[in-house]
Formats: sequence, C-alpha cells, structure tokens
Amino acid sequence: MYKLKFNDKKDLIYYIIALSSIFGAIENILPKPLIFIKIGFSNIPFLLVFENLNLKDVFFLLVLKSIISAIFSGTILSPTFLLSIVGAIGIFFGIILIKLISLSLYFYQSILIKYIYLKKSNKNNIIIRENNFDLSVNILNYFSISGISIFFSFFSNFFQLLFYSLFFINDIYGFNLIFFITVLSIFTGYLTGYISNSLRKFIIFEIGDFA
Repeated sequence: MYKLKFNDKKDLIYYIIALSSIFGAIENILPKPLIFIKIGFSNIPFLLVFENLNLKDVFFLLVLKSIISAIFSGTILSPTFLLSIVGAIGIFFGIILIKLISLSLYFYQSILIKYIYLKKSNKNNIIIRENNFDLSVNILNYFSISGISIFFSFFSNFFQLLFYSLFFINDIYGFNLIFFITVLSIFTGYLTGYISNSLRKFIIFEIGDFA
C-alpha cells in the first residue's frame, strides 16, 4: 500500500488537477470517432478522491483541469476546449444527482430503521432518544466506483452531445446518436472505473500535518 500525504486539502486538489490535466492533454491528441468522444482517462485521478471533496472543490477541479489540459494540448478556446468544459459541467451535474440519490436512500433507510426499532421498542416500553440526520453521506455506501464512473461518463457525453447538436451542427437530429453514446458511456465508464478502483487498493491519500 502506497500512501500519498498532503498538508491540506488544497494541496491534494492541485495534485489531482495536475495529474488529470496531463492525462487529459494526452487524451486530447488521441484519434476520436467524434470530436467529443473520449475514453475519460483524465477522470481517473478525480475518481480516486472525489468523495472527500465538497461541490465547490469538485467544480473548481473539473473546470481547472479542463483549462490546463487544453493549454497543454494547444486546444485552448477551440471547439474541443468548449466541449471539454461542457463535459466537466455534465460530470458536475452527475455528481450532484448521485449525492441527492445517496442522500434520499440514506433518509429512507434511516426512517425505515427508526420505524422498525420504534415498533420493537414500544413493545418493550423502551424510550428512544431522537438523533439528527447526518447530511455528510458517503455515496460509496450506495454506488460502486464503476457505477459512479459510468454515471459521470454518460452525463459528460450527453451534455457534450446536446451542446454539439445545438451549437455546432444546429440540428437536433444529432440526438439520434444517444443510443451509441449510452453504450459507449457504459464501456468507457466501466473501464475508467475499473482502473480507478484497482488503484484505490494500492494508493491512500492522507491529509494532515506530517511535520
């Protein structure tokens, strides 16, 4: 097991941005069947730590790594760069949706468990102390890394397809590719999720004062 230690969360974020930007720059020069089709290797570093970041950190990381990747690959302010930003927004939307689903499942489980326990306790005349719900839900309790990666891949590709159809070809018939995009998202999302999950078994990120 290899441990990567950081003094604070900001250092961790910059480290992930640097790794993602390098992967993204390499991926930008690879041949693609469509301008916005990518495997998503730049998301691998993000998938290693995303559950420890708040939404503000996630948005900052996704947008900045897209900008730096474009600078590295010389595509800044190009159509590829615009689609990359749109894809980052898609991933951000995806993580919001996953957090909301996880929070909903957590509330449902908590209410159900409390109801069952209350029912049993009333039979035994036991007094239950009320507890507040914890809003900091770990989404990995409800989704696998591969599932989350597929989610991210789909929303990234979907947002880019929407943008591409409306502003590049000015034709809504671009959505005829939605089935292809969905299948591709499952494949690429599972691949990057599998790689990320494998790396998680060997790499641990620690934040704190190690002086």
